[in-house]
Formats: sequence, structure tokens, C-alpha cells
Amino acid sequence: MTQFIKNLPSSGKIVSKRWLLLKLFLSIGVLGYLYTALYRDGKGITFGESLQEVWSWQNAGMILLLVALVPVNWALESWKWQRLAAKATPVSYRDAVRSTLAGLLAGLVLPAQVGEVLGRVGALRSSERIKTVGAVLVSGGIQFYVSLAAGAIGFWALRNKLTMPRGVFDAVYVGLLLLVAAGVAAYGFRKQLANISSSGVWLQKFRHSLLVVSQYTTKELLTASGIGLLRYGVYTLQFVLALRLFEFPLPVSDLVACVAVLLLAKTVLPTLTVFGDLGIRGLTALYVFGQFDMSAGKVVAVSVWVWVLNIVIPVLIGLVILWGYKRRIHAA
Repeated sequence: MTQFIKNLPSSGKIVSKRWLLLKLFLSIGVLGYLYTALYRDGKGITFGESLQEVWSWQNAGMILLLVALVPVNWALESWKWQRLAAKATPVSYRDAVRSTLAGLLAGLVLPAQVGEVLGRVGALRSSERIKTVGAVLVSGGIQFYVSLAAGAIGFWALRNKLTMPRGVFDAVYVGLLLLVAAGVAAYGFRKQLANISSSGVWLQKFRHSLLVVSQYTTKELLTASGIGLLRYGVYTLQFVLALRLFEFPLPVSDLVACVAVLLLAKTVLPTLTVFGDLGIRGLTALYVFGQFDMSAGKVVAVSVWVWVLNIVIPVLIGLVILWGYKRRIHAA
């Protein structure tokens, strides 16, 4: 994977010291603001107390269920990725899992979207892996629009509960609808990518990836979208269960709508690091659940809990898997 990244344009600039310092500075800024917002609340129990309250044998069953949903989440993502990548090159499910975790790992150093592309494609054992760049974009695009559509519904469901000026709400909602329309247009014009021709060196290198995008049938895209929707449902279920674990006294319909808005913010707001992702989650959760007068400590505790389960643990598992794979390759 390292050699593959070196061959991509400007990869040296992407991972330069200045870039890493910028990521570190922004991450510290976001987390610092989150810390300030948390302890400025002053009401209810603290973050630490929130975690201590749920960590008991009485909640063991719920905690085990939350943990069990983590591999289900990433198994679905790997399945979706395997099916889409197959349009360019055959990929075993085992390789799809390793490639998915590699993309998650690369997001620790690179911006999330860039890291996903370089990590997934670079981890594949195929001479045709460059063609799968288009498949990565389609996979990410499907998950983006699933979250966008669900988030728009959740945002509308909370329209009378969010303390937001009506003009701002309307502007945001129109923007969401335009993004959804752009996705529909992209689907309709995907076949036109096959006609792209240019003398640009890098466009020519990635032209095969664009051709892959143009070759997906409606059935293939609907199947992948169905898997993406199922994955979104698993993640939402996990988040709602975590909210129930922390005893959020809200109807399930409101919890689902709030989670949809949280995932929407995570989807549309750019994050440069995995810690920036945590900051976005936490700040959005404070705003959304603050409308219901929820304790800031509990809100951030749930956000951190779900983040650790779905990001930190898979990253650690991915490190072990990729380290073992690298050792086998060197030993061969």
C-alpha cells in the first residue's frame, strides 16, 4: 500500500509535516471547544459520572449488544465494497474487510475521504487496483446520500423543536434538497463518464476508474444502496440503544430523528482527523439534545461511547490484521 500511495499525485505534500501540524492544531481546537462547552453547562452529572453509571453488570446485556453490532456494521460496509470493487477486479470478502479497515486506518493520517481511497485501493492485491478508485467513490457516495436523505427527514421531523431561525432552517433544508437532487443527477449522467477524453496525465490514469463508474447497472447500484441503507439502520439502532443505555427520556421517534441529524452533520461537515470527527459528533450532540434539556455530560458520554466502539476499536483491530498481513508478505 505504501508504494501505491507514493505513486499518486502530490502524496508527499498530503502527508507533509505542515499538513500533520494543521490537523493537530484543528483537532486540538475542536476538542478544546467541546471541552469548554461541556463544562460550561454546569448542570446534571459530569462526563465521568455518566460513564460510571452505565458500566455495571446490570447493563452487561445491552453493552454486549452494542459491541456485537460493531462487526455487523463493518461487515456490511465490506460486503458493499466487495460487490462494487468486483466491477473493476475480483476481490475476496477477506480482502474486502482488510481493505476497508486499511481505509479507516489511512484516515488517521490523511483527510477521511482521501484516506479511504488510498487505504482501500492500496491494500488490494491486484494489478488492476487503480481501477477500483471509482468503486471507492461510488461506495462512499452511496453512504453519503443514504445519510443525507435520512438526515433531511430527521431534520424536518425536528423542525418545531430546534431553536433555529425559520430563515436559517429553510436555507439549510433547501440546501439538503439540492444535494439530494445533485445525487439523482449524478446517477442519471454516470454513463457520460465513458465519453471523457483528455490529454491530462492524471485524468488519463484515472480514466479507467471513471469508466467503472459508468458501467454500474441500476440493479447493482440499488443492491449496493440497499446494503448501505441496512448499514445505516444498524448504526442508528446502535446509537439509539446507547441513548437508552444512558437513560435519555425521549420517545424513540425523537431519538431516531436526533441520531439522523447527528449523522447528517458528521456526513456533510468536513473532518481532517479522526479526533475532529469526535469533535463534530460531540458539538452536534450538545446542540441537538440541548433542545431537550439533556445533561451535557450524558450527551458527550454517548457520543464518545459510540465513537470508541465504531472507530477506535476497528482501527486497533485493523492494525493487528494489517500488521499480521505485512509479516506474512515479508516472510513469503
